[in-house]
Amino acid sequence: MEPISLKRILTPKHLLNSPDVFGCLDRGCSMTKILYVKSLANDEAHVSLELAVFMNKDFANALDWMVARAKEEGKFDKGMKIRATGVGGEKYKAEIESKLSMEVQIANEFVCQQKGSHFLLKNFDDDVSCYPSSDFKPQHEPPDWVKVMQRKFDSLFTENDGKRFPAIFGFCGSGISFNKLNEDLTTEVLGITMLGGKSFLGMAKLIVGTNDYGELMRLAEKGFRGNVDTQVNEMFALGDSKEYSVLPPDMPLFPFGKASDCEEAKYSKEDLAASVVGSLAASLIPQVAAYARMHRIRRVYLGGHLFSGKVARDLFEANCRMSVGMSPVTVRFLSNGHTGCLGALLMPPEESAKLRSEMTLG
Repeated sequence: MEPISLKRILTPKHLLNSPDVFGCLDRGCSMTKILYVKSLANDEAHVSLELAVFMNKDFANALDWMVARAKEEGKFDKGMKIRATGVGGEKYKAEIESKLSMEVQIANEFVCQQKGSHFLLKNFDDDVSCYPSSDFKPQHEPPDWVKVMQRKFDSLFTENDGKRFPAIFGFCGSGISFNKLNEDLTTEVLGITMLGGKSFLGMAKLIVGTNDYGELMRLAEKGFRGNVDTQVNEMFALGDSKEYSVLPPDMPLFPFGKASDCEEAKYSKEDLAASVVGSLAASLIPQVAAYARMHRIRRVYLGGHLFSGKVARDLFEANCRMSVGMSPVTVRFLSNGHTGCLGALLMPPEESAKLRSEMTLG
């Protein structure tokens, strides 16, 4: 069985420091992420980091796939090690060891996420580790008072112009956590939100009737949020419109708001999917904007599988353009959810434990 996703990052060999580690496995709440180091026949200076994703229900197949890759590399039954992280890393340690015939070393998930995100941002340009920038263009020019506010916010951030670090990194998986990545490779924990990917799929199952991420993205791409959400132009009919006339007429104000007033369903499955995806994207923006403003940071990176669908990224970007607080901020989406695996690859267990004890809150 092949993975649902397989990506590669060409990496200078000198950046890696664990020649006895074949790869890493991050078993999360919904997905299993796998990384292994693949040698290159005609390039001794580089290796390929192979990044695969399996659903947890296919965990046995994921281990079979790793065995096949280890045999291809001539590293099966050769005394190599595997590092495991994630919520299920330790729980399935015995099964992993038995199947792969390798010693399993357990690494702390939170520290691995931090180490892996630092590694990507420090050593690779955005066009290597991130999806292409969104081509979203706002339909409406913001009013003058919004432009004034945007310039005011923008002036607060000039001290960090042109710098790679500090940056805010949000890992968007089954749960969502935010960290501040500093130039000296230290990390400060900013906060978490429980309304992440697992809740998103649960809501989608209840509202749309499916928890299949790919199907949700396909439906959302065809749907129209305005059939489900209350938009600005619909507030005009409720009374004095002066407070709302400065906002884009088609801006969703209340997710699912229109559904509360409908006696009969006037929206499609596609419309519901678009509203679910758009609502989750919009719910994260105030938190991201608050962290960015508090720390005067322009660069925000969002990783994890939650934003692997282009429609999810576009809806997030659309909501950002309507938020004054996000005007100085550049958001990029990592094209893989393997920061945990990367961190595990780079850190022996004792270093992981030491960094966990030194973790600070921002």
